[in-house]
Amino acid sequence: MSIPLPKILIVDDREANLTALRAILSPLEAEIIGATSGNEALGLLVEHEPSLMLLDVDMPGMDGFEVAEMAHGVEQTRNVPILFVTAAFKDDLHRTQGYRSGAVDYIEKPINEEILISKVQVFLDLYRAHQEVLISNRILREEIARREAAEKKLLITQFAVEHMGDSAFLIDEQAHLHYVNETACKTLGYTEQELLKLNVEDIGPDYPRSLWPTHWEVLKELGSMIFQTRHRCKTGETIWVEIQANYIDIHGEAFNFAFARDITERRVSERKLRLLSKAVESGPASIMITDPEGNIQYVNPKFEQITGYEADEVMGHNPKFLKSGDNDPKLYDELWASISQGEEWSGELLNRRKDGSTYWELIHISPVCTEDDGAISHYVGVKEDITDRKEVEQALAEAQQQAESASRSKSEFLATMSHEIRTPMNAILGMTELLGETELTVDQRNYLAVCRSSGENLLQIINDILDISRVEAGRLVVHAKPFNLRRIVKDAGEVIRFRSQEKGLNQLVSVDSNVPQWFIGDAARIRQILINFLGNAVKFTESGTIATLVTCEHDKADRYAVTFRVVDTGVGVPKSYQEHIFNAFQQVDSSSHRRHGGTGLGLAICQKLVDLMDGYISLKSDEGIGSAFSFVLPLEKAEGSMDEADSCSEQTLAGKRILVWHTHIIRSLYIEEALERMGAEVFSLGQNESWADLKPPFENGHLPDALLVHHYEADHWDLFGEIKSIREHAHYEEVPVLVYGRCDDKNLPGRLKKEGAMFLPEPVVEEVLCEELQDLLVAKGGEQKSDVSTGYLSQNILLVDDSEDNLLLIQAFLKQTTHNITLARNGLEAVAAYTEAKAPFDLVLMDVQMPEMDGLEATAQIRRWEKLQGVPKCPVVALTAFAMAEDESMCIEAGCTAYLSKPVNKMRLFSTIDKLTSESH
Repeated sequence: MSIPLPKILIVDDREANLTALRAILSPLEAEIIGATSGNEALGLLVEHEPSLMLLDVDMPGMDGFEVAEMAHGVEQTRNVPILFVTAAFKDDLHRTQGYRSGAVDYIEKPINEEILISKVQVFLDLYRAHQEVLISNRILREEIARREAAEKKLLITQFAVEHMGDSAFLIDEQAHLHYVNETACKTLGYTEQELLKLNVEDIGPDYPRSLWPTHWEVLKELGSMIFQTRHRCKTGETIWVEIQANYIDIHGEAFNFAFARDITERRVSERKLRLLSKAVESGPASIMITDPEGNIQYVNPKFEQITGYEADEVMGHNPKFLKSGDNDPKLYDELWASISQGEEWSGELLNRRKDGSTYWELIHISPVCTEDDGAISHYVGVKEDITDRKEVEQALAEAQQQAESASRSKSEFLATMSHEIRTPMNAILGMTELLGETELTVDQRNYLAVCRSSGENLLQIINDILDISRVEAGRLVVHAKPFNLRRIVKDAGEVIRFRSQEKGLNQLVSVDSNVPQWFIGDAARIRQILINFLGNAVKFTESGTIATLVTCEHDKADRYAVTFRVVDTGVGVPKSYQEHIFNAFQQVDSSSHRRHGGTGLGLAICQKLVDLMDGYISLKSDEGIGSAFSFVLPLEKAEGSMDEADSCSEQTLAGKRILVWHTHIIRSLYIEEALERMGAEVFSLGQNESWADLKPPFENGHLPDALLVHHYEADHWDLFGEIKSIREHAHYEEVPVLVYGRCDDKNLPGRLKKEGAMFLPEPVVEEVLCEELQDLLVAKGGEQKSDVSTGYLSQNILLVDDSEDNLLLIQAFLKQTTHNITLARNGLEAVAAYTEAKAPFDLVLMDVQMPEMDGLEATAQIRRWEKLQGVPKCPVVALTAFAMAEDESMCIEAGCTAYLSKPVNKMRLFSTIDKLTSESH
């Protein structure tokens, strides 16, 4: 930057003096400006800002002193040096006044040119020096401003690089890192200090040190390049990055300033997109994309293959050219109504190919909406050719119709078989039950027991066949109702008690004290499983013990995991059979000479029942040692009270004191428990115990009401000697004695009778034992024997059945009651008898399958007649040999009050009659 030419302002009121001064000052490198008055001088001062002013003192109007004072009073001209030049005022007073007015020097005329020039030159040099300082300051300020701007820009750039989303690396030619930004540290998991100690090879597995020189030369040649590679994090994990490498020179040193962007997720997305694109292009589904108006914008090759149209033929067209004309037009209206509102649509359409043939398509159309305003931009249709499926469905539908027809035939056959077998079985088992109530010899009782057991086995086979049929049809159901767990365990044990005693087996039951008494579940199905387990245990155990064990674990709230386990000391199950033991028709011994009978269905049904109740079943067995069959059920605890079956109505021996004298403590436990359930107070005395031990309970005349001797099974034991000893014992002469046990001596009952004792052969059910003890008590005190049949009020009962055997059986059951029985042999007779009766009936026992009119139609007509007459409904009990689950539902829907499947048990019939008639009254 050049220094401006200095200016000298000369002021004198005489032109000659101005000319002379110009001439003197002309050798100097300065611009000379002249003024002839003070006012003009002040104006030129402001305009030119001269480097020096030569000012005459003696001037008209405004002298030099006034001009100097005024110039120094203005900020702009205050620092202009002033040299006074005068010829008139040469005294010290004027000289002092000049300096006071701001002059820097005072020159008197005549002027010495050399002195003047020297002095002027000094001020010009000062001006130039001052200008140089000003210029230097200006340059310095500009440099400072430039540097501050550069530093600010550098800070902004550095901040941007530090906090940018990409990693930044400054790398030298030897692959060493000189700079890394914050993103690089976070992405790779290192601190800045750790990262700067590494080289490219440490973080770039694809760029070992051996390849770096080649990479550097390529970068140097290209200047910049973009590529993808991998980075290794501190954890060892590798990520994919996209690198933008830049070759830069910093003060003569070459660097690679590289930016790395993590593209791991992008590569995954790209891979998915490639897969999606490949799937769309080569997938089995036809793809079509249209604009919002439905004009085709894309179809995949599968579309071309299915329809026969090339992509170029359909682009820009509406897909209505595919219509076959066989679809309901409303279907298209529903389609567009759905997708135009942004909803997806799915359906099946019969479309037409280019060659005119038709095909079925399963179509799914989805609207595609923009992200900004949600407007529909496209429709994507995914279509599957389901022509083959439609043909298969048609074939399956026809096959299903045939299968359903076959299933109906099978069900009808099973129902008919069940009915035809149950009808005579009803008479067989019923008459067997009636025969058991008569006076029989021991042999006759055993023959009768075999007859009854065989009939029950046959009935169980029928039930198993029906159950497995329900399993196969998916109609086997369970019902959740409150039930008494201990009651069903006892009932299951009672079912097989007779058979187990016949084989001389010990039967034990143990229910943990922490097991609640009441649960919610299907009591009948649980009892069925237990009976099946116990039946198998008796069947395959020749000696030893059968135990029923029940435990539980508290799950949460009122939920329990209840474990039922049946353990026996039988033959066991070989390991090779255990895996298949729960399969249908599977038996350990299926040969023609097998010892044990059965269909092989029982355990399969148990498995299905346990599955239906969300439990699991298991087996542990050692061949030759025994087996343990278990099932675990999740059951909910229920609040309950003793039902009628658990009430005191069973306590027929209440208040009686029974002394049990036994030879086998385990077998006697069952007897004692049974007596206690009947309400008796039981005292026990073992074979080797002293009679003296019983004195305290029976002193002061408090003798037992009966003595039960259990049991006679060994020849070496002197039974009659023991009876005689008892009779000779003080105070026991009149105590009745009942001997209960096993023997092979046919003359034993008569011999015992002569000794004043009664004999009851083992085994018997609990009710028979109760009756025998009642007989003893009747003989002792003349009491009236309790009979279940005498406790009912006289009822008018209409009995309807087309089988004379069944009519005879039910009449025989009711013979000892006071009920009035009216017979009808078909539905027509039943309706006529009911509607024409002079006295209303209290109960109707209605068979279902009958000629002329069946029991269901007869019940329906009776209900309609009752409604028209405005009379109360009479209880109607369906007595049917049909035992399928749906049969019970049909009976209830027809208007029946209750349902009893044949064969009908006497006690069950009496219980039902008592319950229904008591409710109706």
